[in-house]
Amino acid sequence: VVVDAQGGANMLDVLGGTGQSPSDGTGTGLVAISGTTATISKPGTAVLQVTYPTIGSWVSVSSTTTLTVAGTGQTITFPAIANHAYGDASFTVSAVTSSGLALTYSLVSGPATISGNTITVTGVGTVVVAANQAGNANYGAAATVSQSFSVYPGYQTITFPSVANCAYNNSPITLSATASSGLPPSYSIVSGPANLSGNTVTFTGVGTVTVQATQTGSANYAAAPPVTQSFTVSPGSQSITFPTILNHVISDAPFALAATASSGLPIPYSIASGPAMVSGNTVIVTGGLGAVVVQAAQSGDANYLAATSVSRNFNVTLTPVTISPASNTVYVGQSILFAASGGDGTGAFVWGGTASGGGSAQTVAFPTVGNYQVSAYRTASTGFAPSNLATAGVAVIDPASGDFIIANPQSGV
Repeated sequence: VVVDAQGGANMLDVLGGTGQSPSDGTGTGLVAISGTTATISKPGTAVLQVTYPTIGSWVSVSSTTTLTVAGTGQTITFPAIANHAYGDASFTVSAVTSSGLALTYSLVSGPATISGNTITVTGVGTVVVAANQAGNANYGAAATVSQSFSVYPGYQTITFPSVANCAYNNSPITLSATASSGLPPSYSIVSGPANLSGNTVTFTGVGTVTVQATQTGSANYAAAPPVTQSFTVSPGSQSITFPTILNHVISDAPFALAATASSGLPIPYSIASGPAMVSGNTVIVTGGLGAVVVQAAQSGDANYLAATSVSRNFNVTLTPVTISPASNTVYVGQSILFAASGGDGTGAFVWGGTASGGGSAQTVAFPTVGNYQVSAYRTASTGFAPSNLATAGVAVIDPASGDFIIANPQSGV
């Protein structure tokens, strides 16, 4: 600002206002004075005084004026923000001011958060972001500029690992697809012999099974493209568990077998060799002696392969002859009634040792102290060999003398 007086020298000074410098009165904070020139250095208010000196008949006069200096204006340039999908990584915005001063950002509305100039999307919808610059000593506040962008549902994919081919007896199996969104997938059987519960597949037969994995989306994610996997179910293997068969005597009643197949299928039996026959799971000894070989088999079905057959052996022997009682202690002069039983066929019982004669029973008297042995066996008959020799021991004591002998019923000692 240049102040000029009509003739003579004039003076210019700063009397007050925000531009006055308290130290020298020249107003160097806002206005610098040089002669009749006032130089404005920054925004503010200054009171200027012009003094006209006395010239001739003109007396000295002064005049004041208030000078208000506004800050320099500034503008914000805020580029448009591209639309984003939910799940996109955080991104930055880059508005600038004509003044070069730093900007601040604020979220006006929408599913997002802002930290500095970094925006993180938190949902689907429209997001409005404002850029602000409040000004400083030299610049006035800039007009706020806003930009909006849309957040649309995120894209997701399904990763569905291939399912290995399986045998029927490997059922059930578990599926393990995942969605890039972290949302749980659902499964369905497209075709094939299988049932589904959650992510567990149970086979119902043999053939090709096709399973589909889907993810229908959510408020923030669009539905994923479905993915299918196919695998083959082949006949399963099976094994037979066949417990040991105890030996039997020729007179034993029919008895049952108890083999099982891991498949749960029924077991057919057959006699490979020996004096026996089988009906269902019942073995009947046919009257001969010797080793019997029983075979258990399972030929499989549509879902199971044939099992490896398993054989069990047992021996058929004669029914042993026994004597009752097997051992006794008696006094001199007493008698014992012995009975023989067992054996096979129609052969007669023959007694020996202290006893003699035939029949199934013998009464034997013991007149003297000592150890005695009674024996019996059954003679051969049609189809049967002689039986074993059964023995019984007796210890005879004299109550008057106190003699007491412990007998070994098998040796007679």
